[in-house]
Amino acid sequence: MNSRDHGKSPEMTTSVFCRGIVRFVQGGTALVEVENLDACASCGAKTICGQDARKPGMLRARNAPHATVGQTVGLTEYRDILTKVSFMQYSVPLLGFFLGVFIPYYSGVSIPAVADELALFCFGLSGLLLGGAISWKWIRRETRMHEHFFEISAIYSEA
Repeated sequence: MNSRDHGKSPEMTTSVFCRGIVRFVQGGTALVEVENLDACASCGAKTICGQDARKPGMLRARNAPHATVGQTVGLTEYRDILTKVSFMQYSVPLLGFFLGVFIPYYSGVSIPAVADELALFCFGLSGLLLGGAISWKWIRRETRMHEHFFEISAIYSEA
């Protein structure tokens, strides 16, 4: 197989997470058809690629190396946006839950006629919901700022 890196360092090409075939190109964006991967079965972000068991996924990717229709390309995550979104999706609500439990506990807040454990659990759930809302708003803002979640980092075959 022929591999061209288009000026990218070897470290950047080793992070290719999947291969696909370019199906459409418009300006600096390419629509890449990717095969079903083992990781796709348990992925929670299928709305990004539209993949299911019966059809391959289609990813919109930044086309810096100017791949053409029919070429096999390697895709990488663009600017670590998916990592950031995943971190925010899980860490902020968890932090909200812990703060919702520990702040009332250490400040001595007590609700009469309600067991302290139940009250702390309710405060924790409130923190979880607040953290989830903050995370959701931040993720929506962050994803709107980016046109691409993926980029073509290597071209493996000619069209």
